[in-house]
Amino acid sequence: MTEWNDLENPELKKIFRKQLLRGLFFLLFLVCFIFVIALSFEPQIRLFASWLTENFGFAGISLSVFIADLIISPIPPDAALFFIGQSPMHAQWILWVPLLGLVSTAAGICGWMIGRRLQHFSFFKKIMMTFSREHKGSIKRFGFWMVVIGALTPLPFSLTCWLAGVLKLPIQTFALAALVRVPRFVLYYWAIFYSSEVGSLLRNFF
Repeated sequence: MTEWNDLENPELKKIFRKQLLRGLFFLLFLVCFIFVIALSFEPQIRLFASWLTENFGFAGISLSVFIADLIISPIPPDAALFFIGQSPMHAQWILWVPLLGLVSTAAGICGWMIGRRLQHFSFFKKIMMTFSREHKGSIKRFGFWMVVIGALTPLPFSLTCWLAGVLKLPIQTFALAALVRVPRFVLYYWAIFYSSEVGSLLRNFF
């Protein structure tokens, strides 16, 4: 796999460091935010999470993740992890959370297809390049790893997927990189509910 050779590229290393640092700050912010929200509204959140899962089940939560990762949404897909953690699904999270990762991967593949279909329209291509000027060159040079970075970090995953389609990144390469969403969801869930640093505090309120 020639992509492994790209890891020695100084430019890619710089991008990795920058985006992974952003990802770490985002995860810390997410954990702190959930802690504060849970501390303030724990009974209401539990009630809403139970209502959500009882009325819409895993299918409803999956749909929210799919939409959030298909389009550029103000609501991150990580919100679904919070509702699973507050609902009876938490007891079997090791099943549900990886499945959400697969749903997110499927949304990314659909985003790639959208990019491939609409890249023939000059207005769409111009819009995508305008919004993605910072990452266009990087995706052209390091397509696989830029998708991995988009899957792991707060870099908009949907935007990365659309742009990968526009730039004709091979579907096999793209899908393999997008599967990183599965361990990413597991890692985020574990960090929120089980990490040794904050897990003991969070579990007192969840």
